[in-house]
Amino acid sequence: MYPNTGIIWRVTHVSGVSAAEPPPKNMHLSPELTVTYNSGPPPPTSIFNLSPGYKIEPVLWNVNIPGSIAFDNKGNMYIGEIGFAYVGLNIQSRILKVDHQTANVSVFVDRGLDRLLTSMTYHNGLLYVSKRERVSTVDMKGMVRDLIVSLPGIGDHYVDGFAFGPDGRMYFGVGTATNSGIVGHDNPWAKATREFHDIPGKTITLTAAGQCYREHTVLQQSQAK
Repeated sequence: MYPNTGIIWRVTHVSGVSAAEPPPKNMHLSPELTVTYNSGPPPPTSIFNLSPGYKIEPVLWNVNIPGSIAFDNKGNMYIGEIGFAYVGLNIQSRILKVDHQTANVSVFVDRGLDRLLTSMTYHNGLLYVSKRERVSTVDMKGMVRDLIVSLPGIGDHYVDGFAFGPDGRMYFGVGTATNSGIVGHDNPWAKATREFHDIPGKTITLTAAGQCYREHTVLQQSQAK
């Protein structure tokens, strides 16, 4: 499954399809869904160049910024809608559920989720989700519980990605505050969180062409105006 396009794609080998994947056709929507998913013709697949022996087909489209997908132990699929895009789209983060047996698409969770639901995985009966600077669990009744809060994930890159090791521990990533270590005009969070910054693993010196940065910061420039 490939998210982040408004479309949920399925890539399969022509020899067969895993039983854990929901059927791509004849999906119907629960009444509480107001957006018209799967309306209009399916997205074209001609733009993809796949290796021989594989095919790709759309499963669900017109989704509101999908960013993560997880499957439970019964084969049900969960789709995390991020709730934010840099173009200015701000909507409620949600988790959708696609029933493996009936193909019914319903809203599984629409409360208790901060914008920027960036990652989701299923483990031992729970969905683990990252919500910008939080890590939370969602049980199979849709109840959200925060596990870890106030992580340094409010900059350009957030708390993202989960893995559970054979040692029983959960591992996840925490993104950097900026792309280069320098706050610029493309960092809209800087004015609201003035003390937030990158946390390097060791002492580093930022230079450009051998010269240290000595210009005023973005915040100083905005104050001067």
